[in-house]
Amino acid sequence: MLFLINLAWKNLTRHKRRTIITSIALAFGLMLFIIMDSLLIGALEQSNINLIDSETGDGKILTPMAFEDLKFMPLSNRVKNPSEIISIVESLGAKASKRVNVSAEMIYTEDYFPKAGATPILLTGVDLESDNNVFKIFNEKSLVDGRFMSKGSDEVVIGSWLAEDIGAKVGSVFTLAVKTAADGDDPGYFQTIDVEVVGIINVSSPMVNRRVVYYPLDMADFNLELNDSVTEVAVRLPLGEKLENFNTKVEELLPEGYEFYTWREIGADYLALTEAKSGGSSIIIFLVIIIALVGITNTMLMTINERQQELGMMRALGMSDSNIRKAFILEAAGIGFIGSVVGVLLGCLLNIPMVNTGINFGPYLRDADMGYRISTYMYGIWNIKTIFSAFFLGLVIPVIVGIYPTKRAIQKSIPDCIYGR
Repeated sequence: MLFLINLAWKNLTRHKRRTIITSIALAFGLMLFIIMDSLLIGALEQSNINLIDSETGDGKILTPMAFEDLKFMPLSNRVKNPSEIISIVESLGAKASKRVNVSAEMIYTEDYFPKAGATPILLTGVDLESDNNVFKIFNEKSLVDGRFMSKGSDEVVIGSWLAEDIGAKVGSVFTLAVKTAADGDDPGYFQTIDVEVVGIINVSSPMVNRRVVYYPLDMADFNLELNDSVTEVAVRLPLGEKLENFNTKVEELLPEGYEFYTWREIGADYLALTEAKSGGSSIIIFLVIIIALVGITNTMLMTINERQQELGMMRALGMSDSNIRKAFILEAAGIGFIGSVVGVLLGCLLNIPMVNTGINFGPYLRDADMGYRISTYMYGIWNIKTIFSAFFLGLVIPVIVGIYPTKRAIQKSIPDCIYGR
């Protein structure tokens, strides 16, 4: 076996150009495999975190009918006793905050904007005292301009992308057109509210930056005739608490007619979209590996065909077919080892800035909805499983590729090999 290893090594060093080209092709494919996997999985994990931090919390307590109508954000089927619900949540060690979400129309004029117009928005009434217990919206890091609204005032904070689209600035005044809450036989009516922009924010969620207008909850309660009811109670679990465990405990304590819905249930459509995108991206990664595989296959076929005479001489001198096969397979394994080491090292080196610094996709995410809840930087992750898989693939692929052409060449007679027939 030592003789065969030495023979394989001499062949690798003797055909340096071929060895380098084949190894580079393999290394490039493995490097792309590691980088793309890191970026895609990192984007998905980051997107999920941003969804929780900006939109859903770890989950929400809603009525079943409100959950079914979640896309349309009506003010029907509200949580009538939010303080009681919050007390139950806090008794389990979690944090909670009440919110009102309702679809509305923003109407603006040329008095404060470059041109008059109207745009649909999501009006979110927030409890300024407890919202930061669940969400990461109202902090100095997210504030681009101005300040946050004050309790008891017709002041709003809007997303930076929405502000850019309509030309809003701090001090701009516009009108909200929204339907008030329906109660019993009262279907509600359309209410208009004049509000002033006092702050502009930029957060991790594109949906918030593009569509949401934040309004003090007490003013939403007054203007929309909610009578201290809300559309949801958002929940943030204690560190380390599992959603399934919390769900089981809270369901036993909630009054009839209310249920706890996890962020995965609330964001089911978003998760289905991102999983579909991940599936499509996996196909791209697979194609990259196939391209590298084709390059290696082509090189190995050419190598064995070019060395027919050498193979015939080895057989004529008494070297067994099994040893010849082993020698070529060891040579292929050597190419695979070199390509794997180089590919994994390059992939890891390039992944360092992706993990620590990220890639700024802000200009693209600003104008195109990619489905991910990411507004600026995408970060990679360290996926040890993928790194080991890449190294293993790099070793195995050249060996598998080398088996068939070697077997085919051995089936020829010795004279045909020597004379190239």
